[in-house]
Amino acid sequence: MAPGRVLAACLSSTRRLFQVRGADAVKYLHGNVTVNVTKLHSSGLYGAMLNVQGRILADVFMYPSTSEGPEGQQEPVLWVECDGSVLETVVQHLNKFKLRSKVTIEALPQDLAVWSIWSAEGSAEPLLDTLSNCSRAMVDARTFSAALRVVVPAGVKPSSSAAEVSEVPSEQYHVRRIVNAIPEGAVDLPFAKSFPFESNMDYMRGVHFDKGCYLGQEPTARAFFRGATRKRLL
Repeated sequence: MAPGRVLAACLSSTRRLFQVRGADAVKYLHGNVTVNVTKLHSSGLYGAMLNVQGRILADVFMYPSTSEGPEGQQEPVLWVECDGSVLETVVQHLNKFKLRSKVTIEALPQDLAVWSIWSAEGSAEPLLDTLSNCSRAMVDARTFSAALRVVVPAGVKPSSSAAEVSEVPSEQYHVRRIVNAIPEGAVDLPFAKSFPFESNMDYMRGVHFDKGCYLGQEPTARAFFRGATRKRLL
């Protein structure tokens, strides 16, 4: 452990996870979120799911992995984190449109917990590979001082081989994100009422403009090319 290096860690008790799995998992999720899932890398992605009017259904973090398929081949598995209060609605929404896509979408058990980890000394990204006890981990790049997002078994605290991980009250996490104008969850982003640009998602790397079609793209692209966002969260 590096002397003096301390990471703050907060349990995100309102967040839940669901799984998108199958041969078409990446392609299907790519068509339902605001970011380019086909370019998903080991650090994962942050984005949003929209309805056809371009309003946010849920802000999501996507953790990539693979597993063995029914015929022994490797197939993509994505754990998707969202606000627990909308999880069942979002899973139903995705299942409604999958048609013949080779994909399974289901909620994960509640024996998994999501933590946010950050450093007061700058970006925590270099410490991603030093974490342990984690089922999934990714960089939370919503701010320039990147934090980490990790999934661990419930009741287990994440740890690092290069720093001390100190649990802090949730108030510290929420103050940090509010100061940086970062909305999160159904409290800040009421279901099907908020737009991505009004919610600063373009500033938080949560909307990509180099991808193909996705649900809600047309009103989002129209707002972008008009270059006018009449209001934003501050």
